[in-house]
Amino acid sequence: RLALDLLRIRPFGGAVVLGAAAFTMIGAFDALWDLVHTDLHTTNWLANLGITLFALPLILLAPIGGKLAQDLNPFRIGTAGLLAAAGFMTAYGVLPSGNWIFAFAMGHAVTDGLTIGSSGVAVAMSVPDHRQSGAYGLLGAAQALAAGITAVVTGSLYQQFGRPTAYGSAAAIVALMATGGLMLAGPQPRKGFGDDQRMGGRSL
Repeated sequence: RLALDLLRIRPFGGAVVLGAAAFTMIGAFDALWDLVHTDLHTTNWLANLGITLFALPLILLAPIGGKLAQDLNPFRIGTAGLLAAAGFMTAYGVLPSGNWIFAFAMGHAVTDGLTIGSSGVAVAMSVPDHRQSGAYGLLGAAQALAAGITAVVTGSLYQQFGRPTAYGSAAAIVALMATGGLMLAGPQPRKGFGDDQRMGGRSL
């Protein structure tokens, strides 16, 4: 059964938008990292170390981030993380050296580690139990599509207009999507959603 009908559930739609926003960030980050450090003449070992170390907080902090999203509110936690990510991405566009980008990326990795799983938590809390697989499939499709499109667009922007435009454009899109996802979800309680609300698919 196709899961597109689940988009009528506003919190689920908001969760999909937040998840796509996170992968918009990832698409831009991955597409530009090597190009930017090459053009800034960053030493190879530092550029390679940066992309490796970036993944560690995503692994180590994921349990804490998931618990935080579940206990407080995945939409608010996810939006806060994405707005922070937009700020870091804007900084990548204007920082003077690869060393500075490396340092900022380590802070970015920590905020992502604490928040990037929020969209998955939001999906779990927004749809009926028997539709979970379809919901996660739709979320994953939206994320893959967002990352692919963003990688192509930001690479082109970087080539034609330079680093500030490429990162700044991606940051603006991430911020707009994060805000839109939060607004689409509607007002949320601070703790949990409740099975009756989730099954009914109401704007909470």
